[in-house]
Parts: sequence; C-alpha cells; structure tokens
Amino acid sequence: MGTSKQPRPRPFSKTHPFIWIGNPQKAVLRFLDERADGAVKIVIAPPAFGKTTCLALYRDSAEYGVLTASRGGEEPLLSHLLAGAGVAAAPDQQLDALIRWVGGQRGRGRRVQIALDDAHRLDVLDWEALERLRTLTADGKPAAEILLFGPPKLIASLANEGMESADKRIHVIRPPTGLEVVEYIAWQLRSAGVNQRTFSEPAAKLIARVAGGRLPVVDNLCRLALVGFKPQGGQTIDIRRVEAALSAMQARKQRQQPDTKDSVSAGPLQGEMVLTREDEIIARFPVGEKLSIGRAEGNDVVLDDPDIADNHASVVATPTGYKLVDRDSPQGLRVFSDSNYAMLHDRDVIRLGAFELKFLASAGPKRAEPLETSRARSTPHLRRIK
Repeated sequence: MGTSKQPRPRPFSKTHPFIWIGNPQKAVLRFLDERADGAVKIVIAPPAFGKTTCLALYRDSAEYGVLTASRGGEEPLLSHLLAGAGVAAAPDQQLDALIRWVGGQRGRGRRVQIALDDAHRLDVLDWEALERLRTLTADGKPAAEILLFGPPKLIASLANEGMESADKRIHVIRPPTGLEVVEYIAWQLRSAGVNQRTFSEPAAKLIARVAGGRLPVVDNLCRLALVGFKPQGGQTIDIRRVEAALSAMQARKQRQQPDTKDSVSAGPLQGEMVLTREDEIIARFPVGEKLSIGRAEGNDVVLDDPDIADNHASVVATPTGYKLVDRDSPQGLRVFSDSNYAMLHDRDVIRLGAFELKFLASAGPKRAEPLETSRARSTPHLRRIK
C-alpha cells in the first residue's frame, strides 16, 4: 500500500520545519563548539537576529550534554536546567543536585555545557548559582562550560553582577548581508518546492535593506508580497509590489498601536543618526526637520572623505516619516530604481565612503525641541572627522 505524500511546507511560515544556516549562523555554531578553557562564552545579538534559533540548533546537533534555559519565562532557572537533565530536587536542594549531575557527567568523561538565553534578565540568585557552576572543577579543570546569550546590554550585566574578573570570549552575531538575504529568500522558496525565481533582484535587495538583518521581518514582507500573486510567463514580484507590502505592514502596525490621542500629544518627528567608522561609534546627531550631510563646512554632519560630495545628502522630515534625499553624491544614493530618495526606517544604515550612519527612530510619541535647540546641543559633534 502506498504512503500518502506529505504536503510541502509554505514558505515564510512560522510553522516552517527547516532552519536556514547562513554564514552568520555557521560562525556562531563554530564559536560555541570551540573549547573554552574555562572562559565564559557570550553570544550577543539584537532582537530578531537569530540567537535563540542558533542556540536551539546547537543544542539539538551537539554530541554531548548541553543544558539550556531561558530567563524570559517565569520558571526558576535551576528548575529549568534540572528538568533538562532529568533530575528532580526540592527547591532548596536544586543547586547541589545540579552540581552532582555535572560531576557525574564529567566522571563519565562527558563534556558539559550550560547555555542560558536572555541572560541579561538573570536575577541575583541566578548569578550566584552561575558563579558556583562556573568555578566547579574536575581533575583540575572547569567542570562545565558556561554559554550566555543576550542583547548588547548583557555585557554591562556581567560587570554589575561580579563576573568582570571572569575570562570571557564574546561573539557578536552580524546581520546577514543583502546578498545573504537574497539567498535566504531563494532557500525559503526552494524548500516549499518553488524552483523558479519569484522575487526580482531589486525587490529582494529592498527587502534586505528594510529588514536590516532581521529575518522575521524578511518573512513578513515576503508573505505580504506573495498575497494574491500568480506568476505568469516568468513574471516576478517587482519592487512596486514590495513597496505595497511595506505600506501594508506599516499600516498594520499603526492599527495595532493604542490610541494615545487623549493622553499624549505627539510633537514633531524625532530621530537620531549614529555615525560609525569601522564599527566604532564616533558621534550622535539628533534629527529634527532636516539634517544635511556632506564634506563642506556648514553641513550638520561634516565628513572628510574623498568619496563624499560637498553637499552629499539630506534627511528631511515629511508627514509620513523621514526621507533620505540625494543632493549631489558622486555615485548616487538611489534605493528605489526610479527615484533619488527613500523613506528611512528604524535601524536603516546609510554607507558614506568609509563611514556609516545608522538611523534610529524615536520610540513612542514625545515632543521634540525646536530645531535650533537640537542643533545647538549637537554642536560639539559637528567637527571635521578624519
């Protein structure tokens, strides 16, 4: 008797059974598998960059014991770890029970790793238990390797909780490049049995730029762009369809936000530009009605770089958000194929020669200071940068 054919998974679905392993994920898995020699391993990533997925993938593929727990829930940390070890103990005996379990594993010659997600949420008792586990030894060597996962503020938590003296190895998950996001979209479609090219290259690159490395955002945009799409004669999803999907996603977010009309009066738009060079933050610039960028003195952001024009670009406030306008850049700032401006979204990155400007949208409605005051406060940063 023949077996029924299983339906193929839908692409970009939350129930998709597969995990994409790109270069950023491979780098994390290699980092976790390396011997730590007593060092605490720390994986840092902003939300939606895949750190939890990497942890789950590593746990399921490791050939040795990896106890995992997340501090995002209500369950006590030690209870969660003991459940993974298959050990039951009274609340006041949980730490001793876990120490005995670790000792038993090492006595059998097994490698033990204890991995904690959302580690920035650990409380004082959690940190005390973690320090006990970190200092355990077996045959003169650390008995357990500690792996911590969390956002950038986890680094400050380590110093505040007395672990500044511990040897630490830190890995920061980088966002996927635009090309890697294009490959991810193609992988999702192939996994669902769609072998033809569905998204045009400009459309896929726009999705990559808007998502800023966050694959859940890529999934949402792709799902919206695919709604009602019926390819005919090699037709692909073009950039206009992605722009429509982006507008739909923004409208959905606005509908989900509570009405603050009667409680908070939203003032003018506010944002911030963070200037970096080689991943080092150089300055921060508040954005009011307009922010000018260029090599010439008199711009709000003055950058000394031969690839930057005297009057390179501007960020301008509009009724629907901030817009990036190409003023006189040598190679253009075009994001859309037929215009010389682009609406900016939170965490968008503008590359300017050797520099990068990251746009941060203000969180929540609040009143902005007059433009003159904002610029006056930022004056110390308005220096020539070499």
